[in-house]
Amino acid sequence: MKNKSFRILKLLLVLSISAVCTANHYDEKLTLECIKRYLKDRNVNEDLLSFVDPFYGSVTDCESAVKGRLAVYHSSLRSALFNDRTRRPFVECTMRDIEEDDDSYDDVVLRKAAIEMISNWRFWSYFSKSSRIEELDSKANRIVLKSLTKCKGHREFGELFNNIHDGGVSWDRSGEEEYCMRKHLLSKNLLNPFNFGFNPNPRNVRTEGLNCDPVVQTIIGNIYKDIKASDCRINAFIRGGYADNILKAEVLSKLYLTMSDKSRERQDFINSMVDISYDADKC
Repeated sequence: MKNKSFRILKLLLVLSISAVCTANHYDEKLTLECIKRYLKDRNVNEDLLSFVDPFYGSVTDCESAVKGRLAVYHSSLRSALFNDRTRRPFVECTMRDIEEDDDSYDDVVLRKAAIEMISNWRFWSYFSKSSRIEELDSKANRIVLKSLTKCKGHREFGELFNNIHDGGVSWDRSGEEEYCMRKHLLSKNLLNPFNFGFNPNPRNVRTEGLNCDPVVQTIIGNIYKDIKASDCRINAFIRGGYADNILKAEVLSKLYLTMSDKSRERQDFINSMVDISYDADKC
C-alpha cells in the first residue's frame, strides 16, 4: 500500500505544478497578499507567510481569483482520479467529500501555492520552505487518500454488512462457538446484553468447563487467514478489531433488529471498517 500512497502523492505534486502553471496564464490577480488575506479570513495560519504584506486590493477580485485557482486544482484532481480505473467508480464521492470537508484540502493547497510564490529567500530559509512544501504535499495526500478510502469503504463494507445480515455470507457455527462468540463480544463491550432480544447461550450448550479462549482464537484466526494482504495490513486490521466487527455483524444478523436498528448498526460497522482500512492504507 505504501507504493499506492506514493503514487497518489506523486500525482498531487504533478497536479499542483500543472494547476499553478495553468492558472497563471489567466489569473494575474491571485497575489501572495491575496492568498494570505483569504486564509486569514478563514482562520488558517501559515507561519511562513508571516512577513507577507497586508492585502489592499479588491476583496471581490481576490476571492474570485482564489476560487478560480481552486477550480483548476479540483478539475485537475478529478481528471487524474478518473484516469485511474481502480478509482474511477469513486471519483464523484471522493470529490464531494473533499469539497464538503470544511475545505481543508483547499486550505492546504492554497498554503502550498502561497509558499511556492515566495522568492528571494535567504539561504537559511530555503530549507524551511522546501520542508514545509513537502509537509503540505503529504497532508494533501492524506486528505485525498482518506476520502478515497471512505468512499470505497462505504460501498464495500455496506455490501459486506448486508451480505452477512441477509445470509449471503454465513458460517456453520456450533453451539459452543455461538456461545463463545457472544461471550467474547460482551467482554469487549461490543454488544449490549439488553438489546435486540440478546441471548448469550442461544443453543443452551453446557458451559461448565468450557474454555472459550481457543475457540474464539480459532474463529478470529480463520477470518484473518482468508484475507489476502501484507503482514503490515493484517496487523492494522488486528489493531483495529476487524475480526470483532465481523463477529458482531454475524451475531446481530441472528437478533431482532428493526429497520432503524439495522441502519444504525450498518453505519457503525462501515465507519469502524473505514477507519481500520485507512490505518491499513498507510502501510
